[in-house]
Amino acid sequence: MWVSAVQKGLVEALLGLLFVALSINATVVGRLPLPPLLVDLAAFACVLVATRWLRAGSLLLLGIVAVGLVVDPAQLGITGVLCMVSIITAVRRSNIPVAVVNSILFAGIYILSAHTRFPEAGWGDVTLTWLLVYTAPWIIGYGLRLMARHVRGEADREHAEQRRLVLTELHDSTARELSILVRDCEALVSASGASSSQLQGLAARALVANASLREAMQLLSTGASDATQQTAATALTRGIRELERRGVHVKVNGALPDQLSGSVDLALGAMLGEALHNVANHADLKKPCVVTITTEANRCDVLVTNSCRTSTPTSATGFGLIALGHRARSVGGEALSERVGERWLCQAAVPSLASPAPVAKR
Repeated sequence: MWVSAVQKGLVEALLGLLFVALSINATVVGRLPLPPLLVDLAAFACVLVATRWLRAGSLLLLGIVAVGLVVDPAQLGITGVLCMVSIITAVRRSNIPVAVVNSILFAGIYILSAHTRFPEAGWGDVTLTWLLVYTAPWIIGYGLRLMARHVRGEADREHAEQRRLVLTELHDSTARELSILVRDCEALVSASGASSSQLQGLAARALVANASLREAMQLLSTGASDATQQTAATALTRGIRELERRGVHVKVNGALPDQLSGSVDLALGAMLGEALHNVANHADLKKPCVVTITTEANRCDVLVTNSCRTSTPTSATGFGLIALGHRARSVGGEALSERVGERWLCQAAVPSLASPAPVAKR
């Protein structure tokens, strides 16, 4: 839970709120005029914007700082401190260029205002003070970033263990299927002949065994091709593009998580890619496809629904659908594909430790 809060910018919001409360208290007791307080409140709003849209929030904050130099040339407020909070956001989100640009721009403003407010101080002293003060947001930002990375690493290790268990299950089930195949083939060789239904049964078992082996190889591979190793956002974008080329209208409701641990992101990408690929191959292309994404607590649910063709099978026994279930279990999630009336539902749920980010609706 705390990782999700950090990724949503709760730390920066609380720091900014604390400084704004101090500024409001200074105005109440008469130590701070009203105009600087209004500038501080506007700067705090920009800090909140930056936690979601970093570049836009930083640009707005820079404009507020410029206004503050006119309204409050002595910098009696805490706008400069709020600038440091925006640097924490940039460093935490690994956007180092924005953090560097913010530090340099705000440095000039800080040094000029400090020299105006304390004319007896030398330029060297003011610059050294800025370097010491602005080291703090970099340290805090890197600390938050390392803590979140550590938690994601723990999640990846848990998923690796779950993947090992799934591979063991795949091995056992595949070995059982192959043993049955060998036994039935030997029986058919001993018999005078084989009926069509017996041959179809053997073929079905061979297909299931082949699907299990293929999924095992995908789970074991560490250098898989881009087609099988893609993030959820990439799979969604590619799937929508493929469907739109075929004339299918795709509607996306909800938002994908902003950041997922590597294994979960790739697993969800594989499941989304398979689901949308099945829509392109088996759905009624004249009717829309709906992708619904919900993120709550530490869980992300994705539901893909589409209208079926009359020839669409009623059971989920294809290669991709079998692999989809194994892929979900390998990261501690679950997946379900089934036909309900005239619609096909493909649902996947995976653990999520991140805040949602908007997805462009189609």
